[in-house]
Amino acid sequence: MFSDPLLCVWGLTICRLQACSIIDFQSCIAAAECVKQLETYLLPISPPGAQDELNWKLSLSNREKKTMATNHQDSSEKQWAAEEFAQVELKDARLNWRCQEIAIALSQQPGAAINQACEDWADTKAAYRFFDHDQATAERIQAPHQQRTVERMAQHARVLAVQDPTYLNYTPHPQTEGLGPIGKKSQKQRGFGLHSTLAITPEGLPLGVLTQAVFIRPEDEPAHRPEACRLLPIEEKESYRWLQAFEQTLALAPPGVEVITVCDREADIYELFALAQQRPAPLLVRASSNRALLDEHVRKLWPKVEGRPILVTSACIFLAMTSARRVRPWCRCAPAPSP
Repeated sequence: MFSDPLLCVWGLTICRLQACSIIDFQSCIAAAECVKQLETYLLPISPPGAQDELNWKLSLSNREKKTMATNHQDSSEKQWAAEEFAQVELKDARLNWRCQEIAIALSQQPGAAINQACEDWADTKAAYRFFDHDQATAERIQAPHQQRTVERMAQHARVLAVQDPTYLNYTPHPQTEGLGPIGKKSQKQRGFGLHSTLAITPEGLPLGVLTQAVFIRPEDEPAHRPEACRLLPIEEKESYRWLQAFEQTLALAPPGVEVITVCDREADIYELFALAQQRPAPLLVRASSNRALLDEHVRKLWPKVEGRPILVTSACIFLAMTSARRVRPWCRCAPAPSP
């Protein structure tokens, strides 16, 4: 026999159960087992009318609201990851399923390491085996997300394709193979580069990663003087990745969508401008060189731009400024000439 009442918390519903016999209590436990996925709790409380009972109700109600909000967010992230990689094809149904499971785990903790994002050590080892499998290539894993990105781009009239490289530093992991030098030679750092193209709307809404490529610098590559670099064909230069990503972006662009490629000053390359004119395709590059212009009155880029009216202003915060780097906190631009 049980003299204390039981408080049953099911979702946000709180009700009192008077358990009068062991049979009734077992029935409650059986009911809880049936709906345990709905976060059901059976807890003893004080007799009716006590102040502690009200405190228990309020505490459990607030805790349940937080739990439901967290579960809803987790459910949305799980649904996104499952839908994003639903069409992954790794030539094995087990690999396809594992890819979706890893995507779900990482989507809930995108900043965590694999062993932290996985539920237990068995899932962690399964994730490591997955990435070590020959069929689980980067291209095949990225393919469904790339397709979904293109589908999202098709819903907008104009999309920005922002290119930029980043470098992953693996210097603290000397046993890792397949790396190359990064940074300055005096730093003696090792890792690899990752050149990505992020598709976003003009308002700043991310649509997905459109292209992504890994590049590794060769070991003991001799330094080239600027004069010698100019003689090399563009295909033999590291900067060729800007052209490759530009070509891939144009090939993936949905019909009827204006895709404007945006690049940093590292992409201030003649071959890239020539390619944009050949296609033709919109291209916006942060200028790095005071290039010559086909203009009878102004022959150089800097005087030409400085002579234009300021059309856009932006508030900037500079954490550090040195004499070696001159900052111009304004933007001057001119409309494209009519054809």
